[in-house]
Amino acid sequence: MSDTRKRPAPPAWLLGSVLISCTAAGILSTDLYAPTLPHLPEIFGVTEAEAQLTMTVNLAAFGLAILFWGPVAERFGRRVTLLVGVSGFLASTLLCAFAWSFEALLWGRALQGITASAQSVVVVLIIRETYDRVTALRLMGVYGFALGLAPAVGPLIGGHLFVWLGWRAPFVALAIFLAVALRACWRVAPETGTPQLDALDPVLILDDYMGLLAKRRFLRVAAPLAATSGALFAYLIEGPFLFIDTFGLPTESFGVWHALIVIAYMLGALTATALARLVGPERLTPAGLTLTTGGAVALTAMLTLFGATSLETVVFCLSIFAVGLGLAFAAGTPLALEEAGDRPAGVASALLGASQLAAAALGGATVSFLHDGSSWPMAMAMLVWTGLGAWAWIGLGPPRPRDDEEIERSR
Repeated sequence: MSDTRKRPAPPAWLLGSVLISCTAAGILSTDLYAPTLPHLPEIFGVTEAEAQLTMTVNLAAFGLAILFWGPVAERFGRRVTLLVGVSGFLASTLLCAFAWSFEALLWGRALQGITASAQSVVVVLIIRETYDRVTALRLMGVYGFALGLAPAVGPLIGGHLFVWLGWRAPFVALAIFLAVALRACWRVAPETGTPQLDALDPVLILDDYMGLLAKRRFLRVAAPLAATSGALFAYLIEGPFLFIDTFGLPTESFGVWHALIVIAYMLGALTATALARLVGPERLTPAGLTLTTGGAVALTAMLTLFGATSLETVVFCLSIFAVGLGLAFAAGTPLALEEAGDRPAGVASALLGASQLAAAALGGATVSFLHDGSSWPMAMAMLVWTGLGAWAWIGLGPPRPRDDEEIERSR
């Protein structure tokens, strides 16, 4: 382990490629699988609500487990945690690929969420601890852009794999991808932290998490990012049903329309990279949050004022949301870790990810409960969640300084 820590930092492009491959697998576990989701009722003889549970359980497991991986990364180091997480993710994906019943698939999806969450914690830490502030922000932008390719091509590939080879094929393809990513991670990923022997002390863990929850500056960034995740997963859960069942898209064509939204997300992430040296994350983050809220408002307004229910209208409004999402996440993630102050970075990264996944699970559960085959449940869920994010950014902002006259009156 000591030799690994002495290893010089790899070039940004090389390290970024390896970390992207590890994290992209987590995104592909949802997006390769998404086109299969509407067909699960026929395959396993379950209801639509039970089929959607495979997505919700995955998100819930991810969100809970991520709180565990933060202290583990502080105790054993970033590299070991990353390798264990990717290895476990590979094993759970094979369980999904060879699931013999719906219950086995459900367990596999839960285990995928538990193991994939390790990458979500460690990757951000390695980037932040390896490079300076501007380079880290630029790499996060490129990172977000590259990760956008996974949901862009994932449903397209997953849809064709399902049509050509059956529902197990997307999981087999993901397992092969994970095996390659694990090998690359073993060869390249550095150790950027110093293991803390007391990091798994339950009292200290609780104190660190409670301390972060008391930090107004940290919450001001973390809460809006979590809220936008709730809005995002309202779309990810409802989108396949809306596009395929309501608008009549062929399963293999779902990825084409979904890719337009993902390209918009990638544009937002690239914008953060381009502006990294000119505009700080303190200004880029609220700009992104404004666009996410604007996209949700536009979708609701189109439905309310014009009764627009066409696929083109829905995708246009979702693309506005996606541009803001890419901008907010690229700038907001390193900003939130900065605002954690003296609290352990691993714990801060874990809490940031857990809050996002908890909101994502709630967003998905909400739209599943309201599902009626129309665009309304998704639009209202996205409007509520982005509104909560805007409220958190404004409400948790620094209090307005009082002038001399106000101070005198208060006396």
